[in-house]
Amino acid sequence: MMDESGVRILLAHLDTSTVVRSLLDKWLRHSKDSGTLKGIPKATFIEDVDVYLKTNGYVTIRDAMQALDQLYQKYKLMEQAFLQRKLRLLQQMPDITKTLDVVKHLEKKNEDFDVTFEVSDQLYTRAHIDKADKVGLWLGANVMLEYNLAEAKEILLANLSSAETSMADVEETLAFLKEQTTTVEVSLARLHNLNVKRNQAAAAAASSNGARK
Repeated sequence: MMDESGVRILLAHLDTSTVVRSLLDKWLRHSKDSGTLKGIPKATFIEDVDVYLKTNGYVTIRDAMQALDQLYQKYKLMEQAFLQRKLRLLQQMPDITKTLDVVKHLEKKNEDFDVTFEVSDQLYTRAHIDKADKVGLWLGANVMLEYNLAEAKEILLANLSSAETSMADVEETLAFLKEQTTTVEVSLARLHNLNVKRNQAAAAAASSNGARK
């Protein structure tokens, strides 16, 4: 289960707009008082419409529908942000695994060897690799640092573990968001149908009163 700190850690990795970041921060601050799940508000299932309107201070059903629609859009915005994060993780994890396999191979080989590597599409060449006890790892932002094989493996294992944890958190959050959007969709449908029925009843009553006159 991802708590508030987990959401903040995840937020630090998200390449999202200022609007999304502001929304998450607002929800996280609100969650301290309301006890909402994962720092994201939990949608309320409407059992009694009149009680729901009174409890939340809505004058009309349309007011409630407008508020729910805004909440729905916020959920969808968050869903898009976490889907983007999931896509980046799906791209990063195979790269980390592949690099880790290379480091493990160098550790095991512990001697000079020849390799075939891809220069461009469908073009390969052979290269002789001297016994390696160090490798360079890209750290991002055009920064590469050299590590011995043991250090490199430790870093890559930690990065892979972190990515797997982040993926689990993202999947959990996406499932939670899906539940909330479904709840809001059901609530909007109930409010819409009730609004139509009440409007029809009001119109029929007005027509009946007019006929009597």
